[in-house]
Amino acid sequence: VGVASATHINGCYPGFHEETTASLRLLPDGRAELICALHDLGCGADTTLAQIAAETLGLRACDIVIVPADTDTCPYDLGTRASRMTYICGEAIRRAGVSLARSVRAAAGLELNTPADDLRLEAGTVRRRDDAGIALPDLAARLASRGIELPAATESYRAQANPGSYAAHFAEVEVDRLTGRVMVTDYLAAHDVGRAINPMLVEGQIHGGVQIGIGYALYEDVAIDLATGRMRGDSFSRYTLANAPEMPPLRVLLVEEGEPTGPFGAKAIGEIATIPVAAAVVNAVNDALGTELTELPLSPERVLAAID
Repeated sequence: VGVASATHINGCYPGFHEETTASLRLLPDGRAELICALHDLGCGADTTLAQIAAETLGLRACDIVIVPADTDTCPYDLGTRASRMTYICGEAIRRAGVSLARSVRAAAGLELNTPADDLRLEAGTVRRRDDAGIALPDLAARLASRGIELPAATESYRAQANPGSYAAHFAEVEVDRLTGRVMVTDYLAAHDVGRAINPMLVEGQIHGGVQIGIGYALYEDVAIDLATGRMRGDSFSRYTLANAPEMPPLRVLLVEEGEPTGPFGAKAIGEIATIPVAAAVVNAVNDALGTELTELPLSPERVLAAID
């Protein structure tokens, strides 16, 4: 059995100008449009950030229309890296949503003859304390009929902290002393995420990170030819990946204590899902064999050489 712990940044503060800008505006059909320099690289950022915006506006995530990032329409942003999307972009979007909600309540207050502070946004409707209210499409139609521009808000957020995400991974392995092959038989990944905005996406990210890490630990080898400097592992027929048959039963434990500086308490989950995996697997192999293997991947040849 092996264990490894890890930490990872939440954005680039204070090393870079860590700032981003988000804009939200009410659409005529009662939905909201989000403009932000975000790119979803497959990690579910669009869904998570839409949830953050929707939460501030009393809408569903599917009611947030995300405009694809374009340098003609979006302000500068550092990009999808450094596990910064939820923590940095999410907070900018949360602040823009709070600002837009304030503007929507002010506009609805005039229609309902009610102070804005006595109104709330809920299920696509601006409601008074007695539950009477006006649906957002109806509010938008009334404003448009009088030539009033629909409410919009833009907020910039500059990071003031970099709290760090934390993880502890535990791997159980079996090693065949005859062939040198290693099989991961059980795995537990515990992560401090502050708060999981979308628990299924968080667990999915961790599952993917563990699969990458197991491949890094046991299989993936570019195999440089020292005589020519060329990669021998130059195709998927020669570069071995961890596939479904190589994956162990995998359990995820989320620690949600909340992060005061993150949107709704959230912190990053991106890259940290991979960081401790290889160390946990290698520690387990060394525990099984009494070796001190450190060179990756732990190919059967390297394992057998260490045993000999």
